[in-house]
Amino acid sequence: MKTIGSLLLLVSIAGFLTLFTYKRKGKLPQLTNKHMFLSAGGLAVVSFVSLILLAFGIGKANDLSLDALGIVGVCLTALAFVLVFYYFVTAGWYRRYVLSKEENTEKKQKILYATGIIGVVLFFVFASLYLEAITPVLKFPLNKLIIDFGNGRGVTYYAVVIIVGALTTYLISDYYVAKAGYGHGKLETCLYLAFPAGIIGGRIWYVIAEWERDFAPFFQQDPTKIFRIWEGGLAIQGGVLLGAAVGIGYMMWKHKDIPILFLIDTVVPAILLAQAIGRWGNFTNKEVYGQAVLASQFPWSILPTWIKNQMMVDGDPTKIYVPLFLVEGICNVIGYYLISFGAGKLLKEYLVPGDQGMLYLVVYGIIRVVLEPLRDPAYQMGVNDTTGAGMSNSSIMAIVFIVGGILGIVALHVLDYLKKKKNNTIDNQAA
Repeated sequence: MKTIGSLLLLVSIAGFLTLFTYKRKGKLPQLTNKHMFLSAGGLAVVSFVSLILLAFGIGKANDLSLDALGIVGVCLTALAFVLVFYYFVTAGWYRRYVLSKEENTEKKQKILYATGIIGVVLFFVFASLYLEAITPVLKFPLNKLIIDFGNGRGVTYYAVVIIVGALTTYLISDYYVAKAGYGHGKLETCLYLAFPAGIIGGRIWYVIAEWERDFAPFFQQDPTKIFRIWEGGLAIQGGVLLGAAVGIGYMMWKHKDIPILFLIDTVVPAILLAQAIGRWGNFTNKEVYGQAVLASQFPWSILPTWIKNQMMVDGDPTKIYVPLFLVEGICNVIGYYLISFGAGKLLKEYLVPGDQGMLYLVVYGIIRVVLEPLRDPAYQMGVNDTTGAGMSNSSIMAIVFIVGGILGIVALHVLDYLKKKKNNTIDNQAA
C-alpha cells in the first residue's frame, strides 16, 4: 500500500507537469482550458488517494495504526493540501494564459496574484499539518527510501527533492524568459545538461574536499566509493560552479539571441530556491545538522513534532539537533526574494545586467559563512571531526563567493560605464 501510494503520488505530480507543459507548448490543441482544468482535477483526486494510501501504508509497514481522530485528521489535511495545490496551479495558469489575452482584467490579475501567494503559504502549512497527522504511524529516524526495492535499494527522498528543486528553478526561469519575449522551452535542453553537470560538480568537489577523511583510507580496497553518490556527499558550491558553467556555455552556443547576462540574472538567483528544497534531503537523511539543544527551548519548541522526532538526539528524547537545513532553506528563500524583488525592483535603476547573478554569490556566501561554523564538526568539510578545529573548506569557498560576487558587480559597473562613455563619444562625434 505504501509503495502504491508513493507511485501514485509521483505519477500525479508528473501528470501535472506534463499536462501544463504540453498545453503551454501547444501540443494539446484539442484540450480546452475547461477540459484541462477537469483533467487537473482528476490528477488532484489521484493525489488525494495517494496521500491516504501512503498514510495507511506507512502505518501497516510500521505495525502502527491511527485512531479515529487521527484518520479524520489525515483525510482533512490531505484534502486541504490537494485543494490548495490544485487552486495554485490552475489559478496561475488562468492568470498567465487566459486573462493575459483578455482586456480590462487588471483587477482579476491582482486578485489571482494575491490569492496565489496565499496559496503558496497554505500549501506548506497543510503539508506540515498532513505530516503532523501521520506522525503517530512514522518510525524515526525516517527511512531514506521513499520507494524500497529491497536490499537497501530504491528511490530516495534525497533524489526526489533534488529533482523537484531543479524543476522549480527551471519553471521559474522559463516563466521569466518567456515573459521577456524569448518564448518558452529555451531552457529545457539546458536543464538536461546543467542538472547532471551540477550533480557531477557537487560530487567532485565533495570528493576533493573530503578525500583524506572519507575516501583515501578506503580507496585501495574499494575505489568505486567515490562514485556511490547515493550514499551521500554533494558539495553545493561545486554543483553551482560546474552546473552554471555548462548551462551558460550551452546557452551562449545555442541561443545567442538571448543576452547571457539576462539569463544569469534570471536563472542564477533561482538556484537559491532549488537549494532550499534540496536541503530537505538532509532532513530525511538526518545529516548536516547543528549542535544538540533542548527540544523545549525556544524557538525549537515551536517546531512541528515530525521535525523534532526526526532530529532527536539518540538516547536523549529531551534534546534535538538544530535543524540547520531548515534555517538555511528559509535564508535561501529570503535571499532569492531580496535579489529578485528587493534589488530587482526597488533598486532596478541602479542595477546593470549581471548584478543579480553576482548578488547570488554574495548572498549565498554570507549564508554559508554564518551557518557553516554552527554545523556539527562531522559535517564541516576539511575540519577535525571532534574538535571542529580550523576553517572548513566550505567557509573558505563561501568567502571566495562573497569576494567574487563583489568584484563581479564592480567589474560589471565599470564596463557599463565605459560602454556608455564610448557610446556618448560616438553620438557627440556624429552630431
